[in-house]
Amino acid sequence: MKQRNFSPWSSWMTKLATVERDDPLPSGHLDEFDAWHVRCTARLDEMLGPMPDAVPLDFETTESVALDGYHRDRVVFDSEATMSVPAYLLVPDERRDAGPAVLAIHGHGPGK
Repeated sequence: MKQRNFSPWSSWMTKLATVERDDPLPSGHLDEFDAWHVRCTARLDEMLGPMPDAVPLDFETTESVALDGYHRDRVVFDSEATMSVPAYLLVPDERRDAGPAVLAIHGHGPGK
């Protein structure tokens, strides 16, 4: 099976490891804070940059289970070059056409 990263925390920590801290939060007078805040905001915008480039989804279904009244598929797709997303897709048995859906996003820290 393909090696994938499912942890947003790990993805950000990998990116953060390449950042140099050259202007830490001032610990002196409050009047230093405003100028630091302007510099920090500009640097953050520069570091975040534009939205990530689109990547092929590389979509795959890794499990499919028939349950009472619906089926559940575990799917995986890539959202960035360094990030894969696992998800469950639950579809009622009687569903044949497109219809309403609920998207529940959960994920933070090094685990789920």
